[in-house]
Amino acid sequence: MKKGVCQWSFPDTFSIRECMELAKDAGFQGIELVVGIPPQRSKESESVARDLGTDTYRTPELNIDTSDEQVEKIYKMASEVKIEICSVASAIPFNYPLTSEKLEIREKAMSAVKRSLRIASILKARTFLLIPGMVTENVSYLDAYQRAKKSISDLVPLAK
Repeated sequence: MKKGVCQWSFPDTFSIRECMELAKDAGFQGIELVVGIPPQRSKESESVARDLGTDTYRTPELNIDTSDEQVEKIYKMASEVKIEICSVASAIPFNYPLTSEKLEIREKAMSAVKRSLRIASILKARTFLLIPGMVTENVSYLDAYQRAKKSISDLVPLAK
């Protein structure tokens, strides 16, 4: 059995390399990196993030605007540290939920998740953690479920 740790376990002030090195030194064989959105956000996404307590988490090194070349450098960094990137998590739905009542937010989310899947592929991660969204006073359990199911179904061919 392999042991891995998520980048969210480390302070967001730590670089990816620092997270990898600390994880390796602690005896982990793998790390789950987090793909975020660039630091500038919409007022609406900031509100959602603030409500969830994720507004202070930033991932400037790895976000949907990170170039393929930079992502490849992160993969090479993991090789240097001798740690596997076993999984990629996405912080994007905390800011752009796939379950949003607003179509334009769901479309931004789909675009961002597709980019995250591409990043996971470059990093050779075999697993992708996606939290599709949330229930709010404007989004019922049924609506959240139906929107999440539809979005995930649309993403399956790309994920394969």
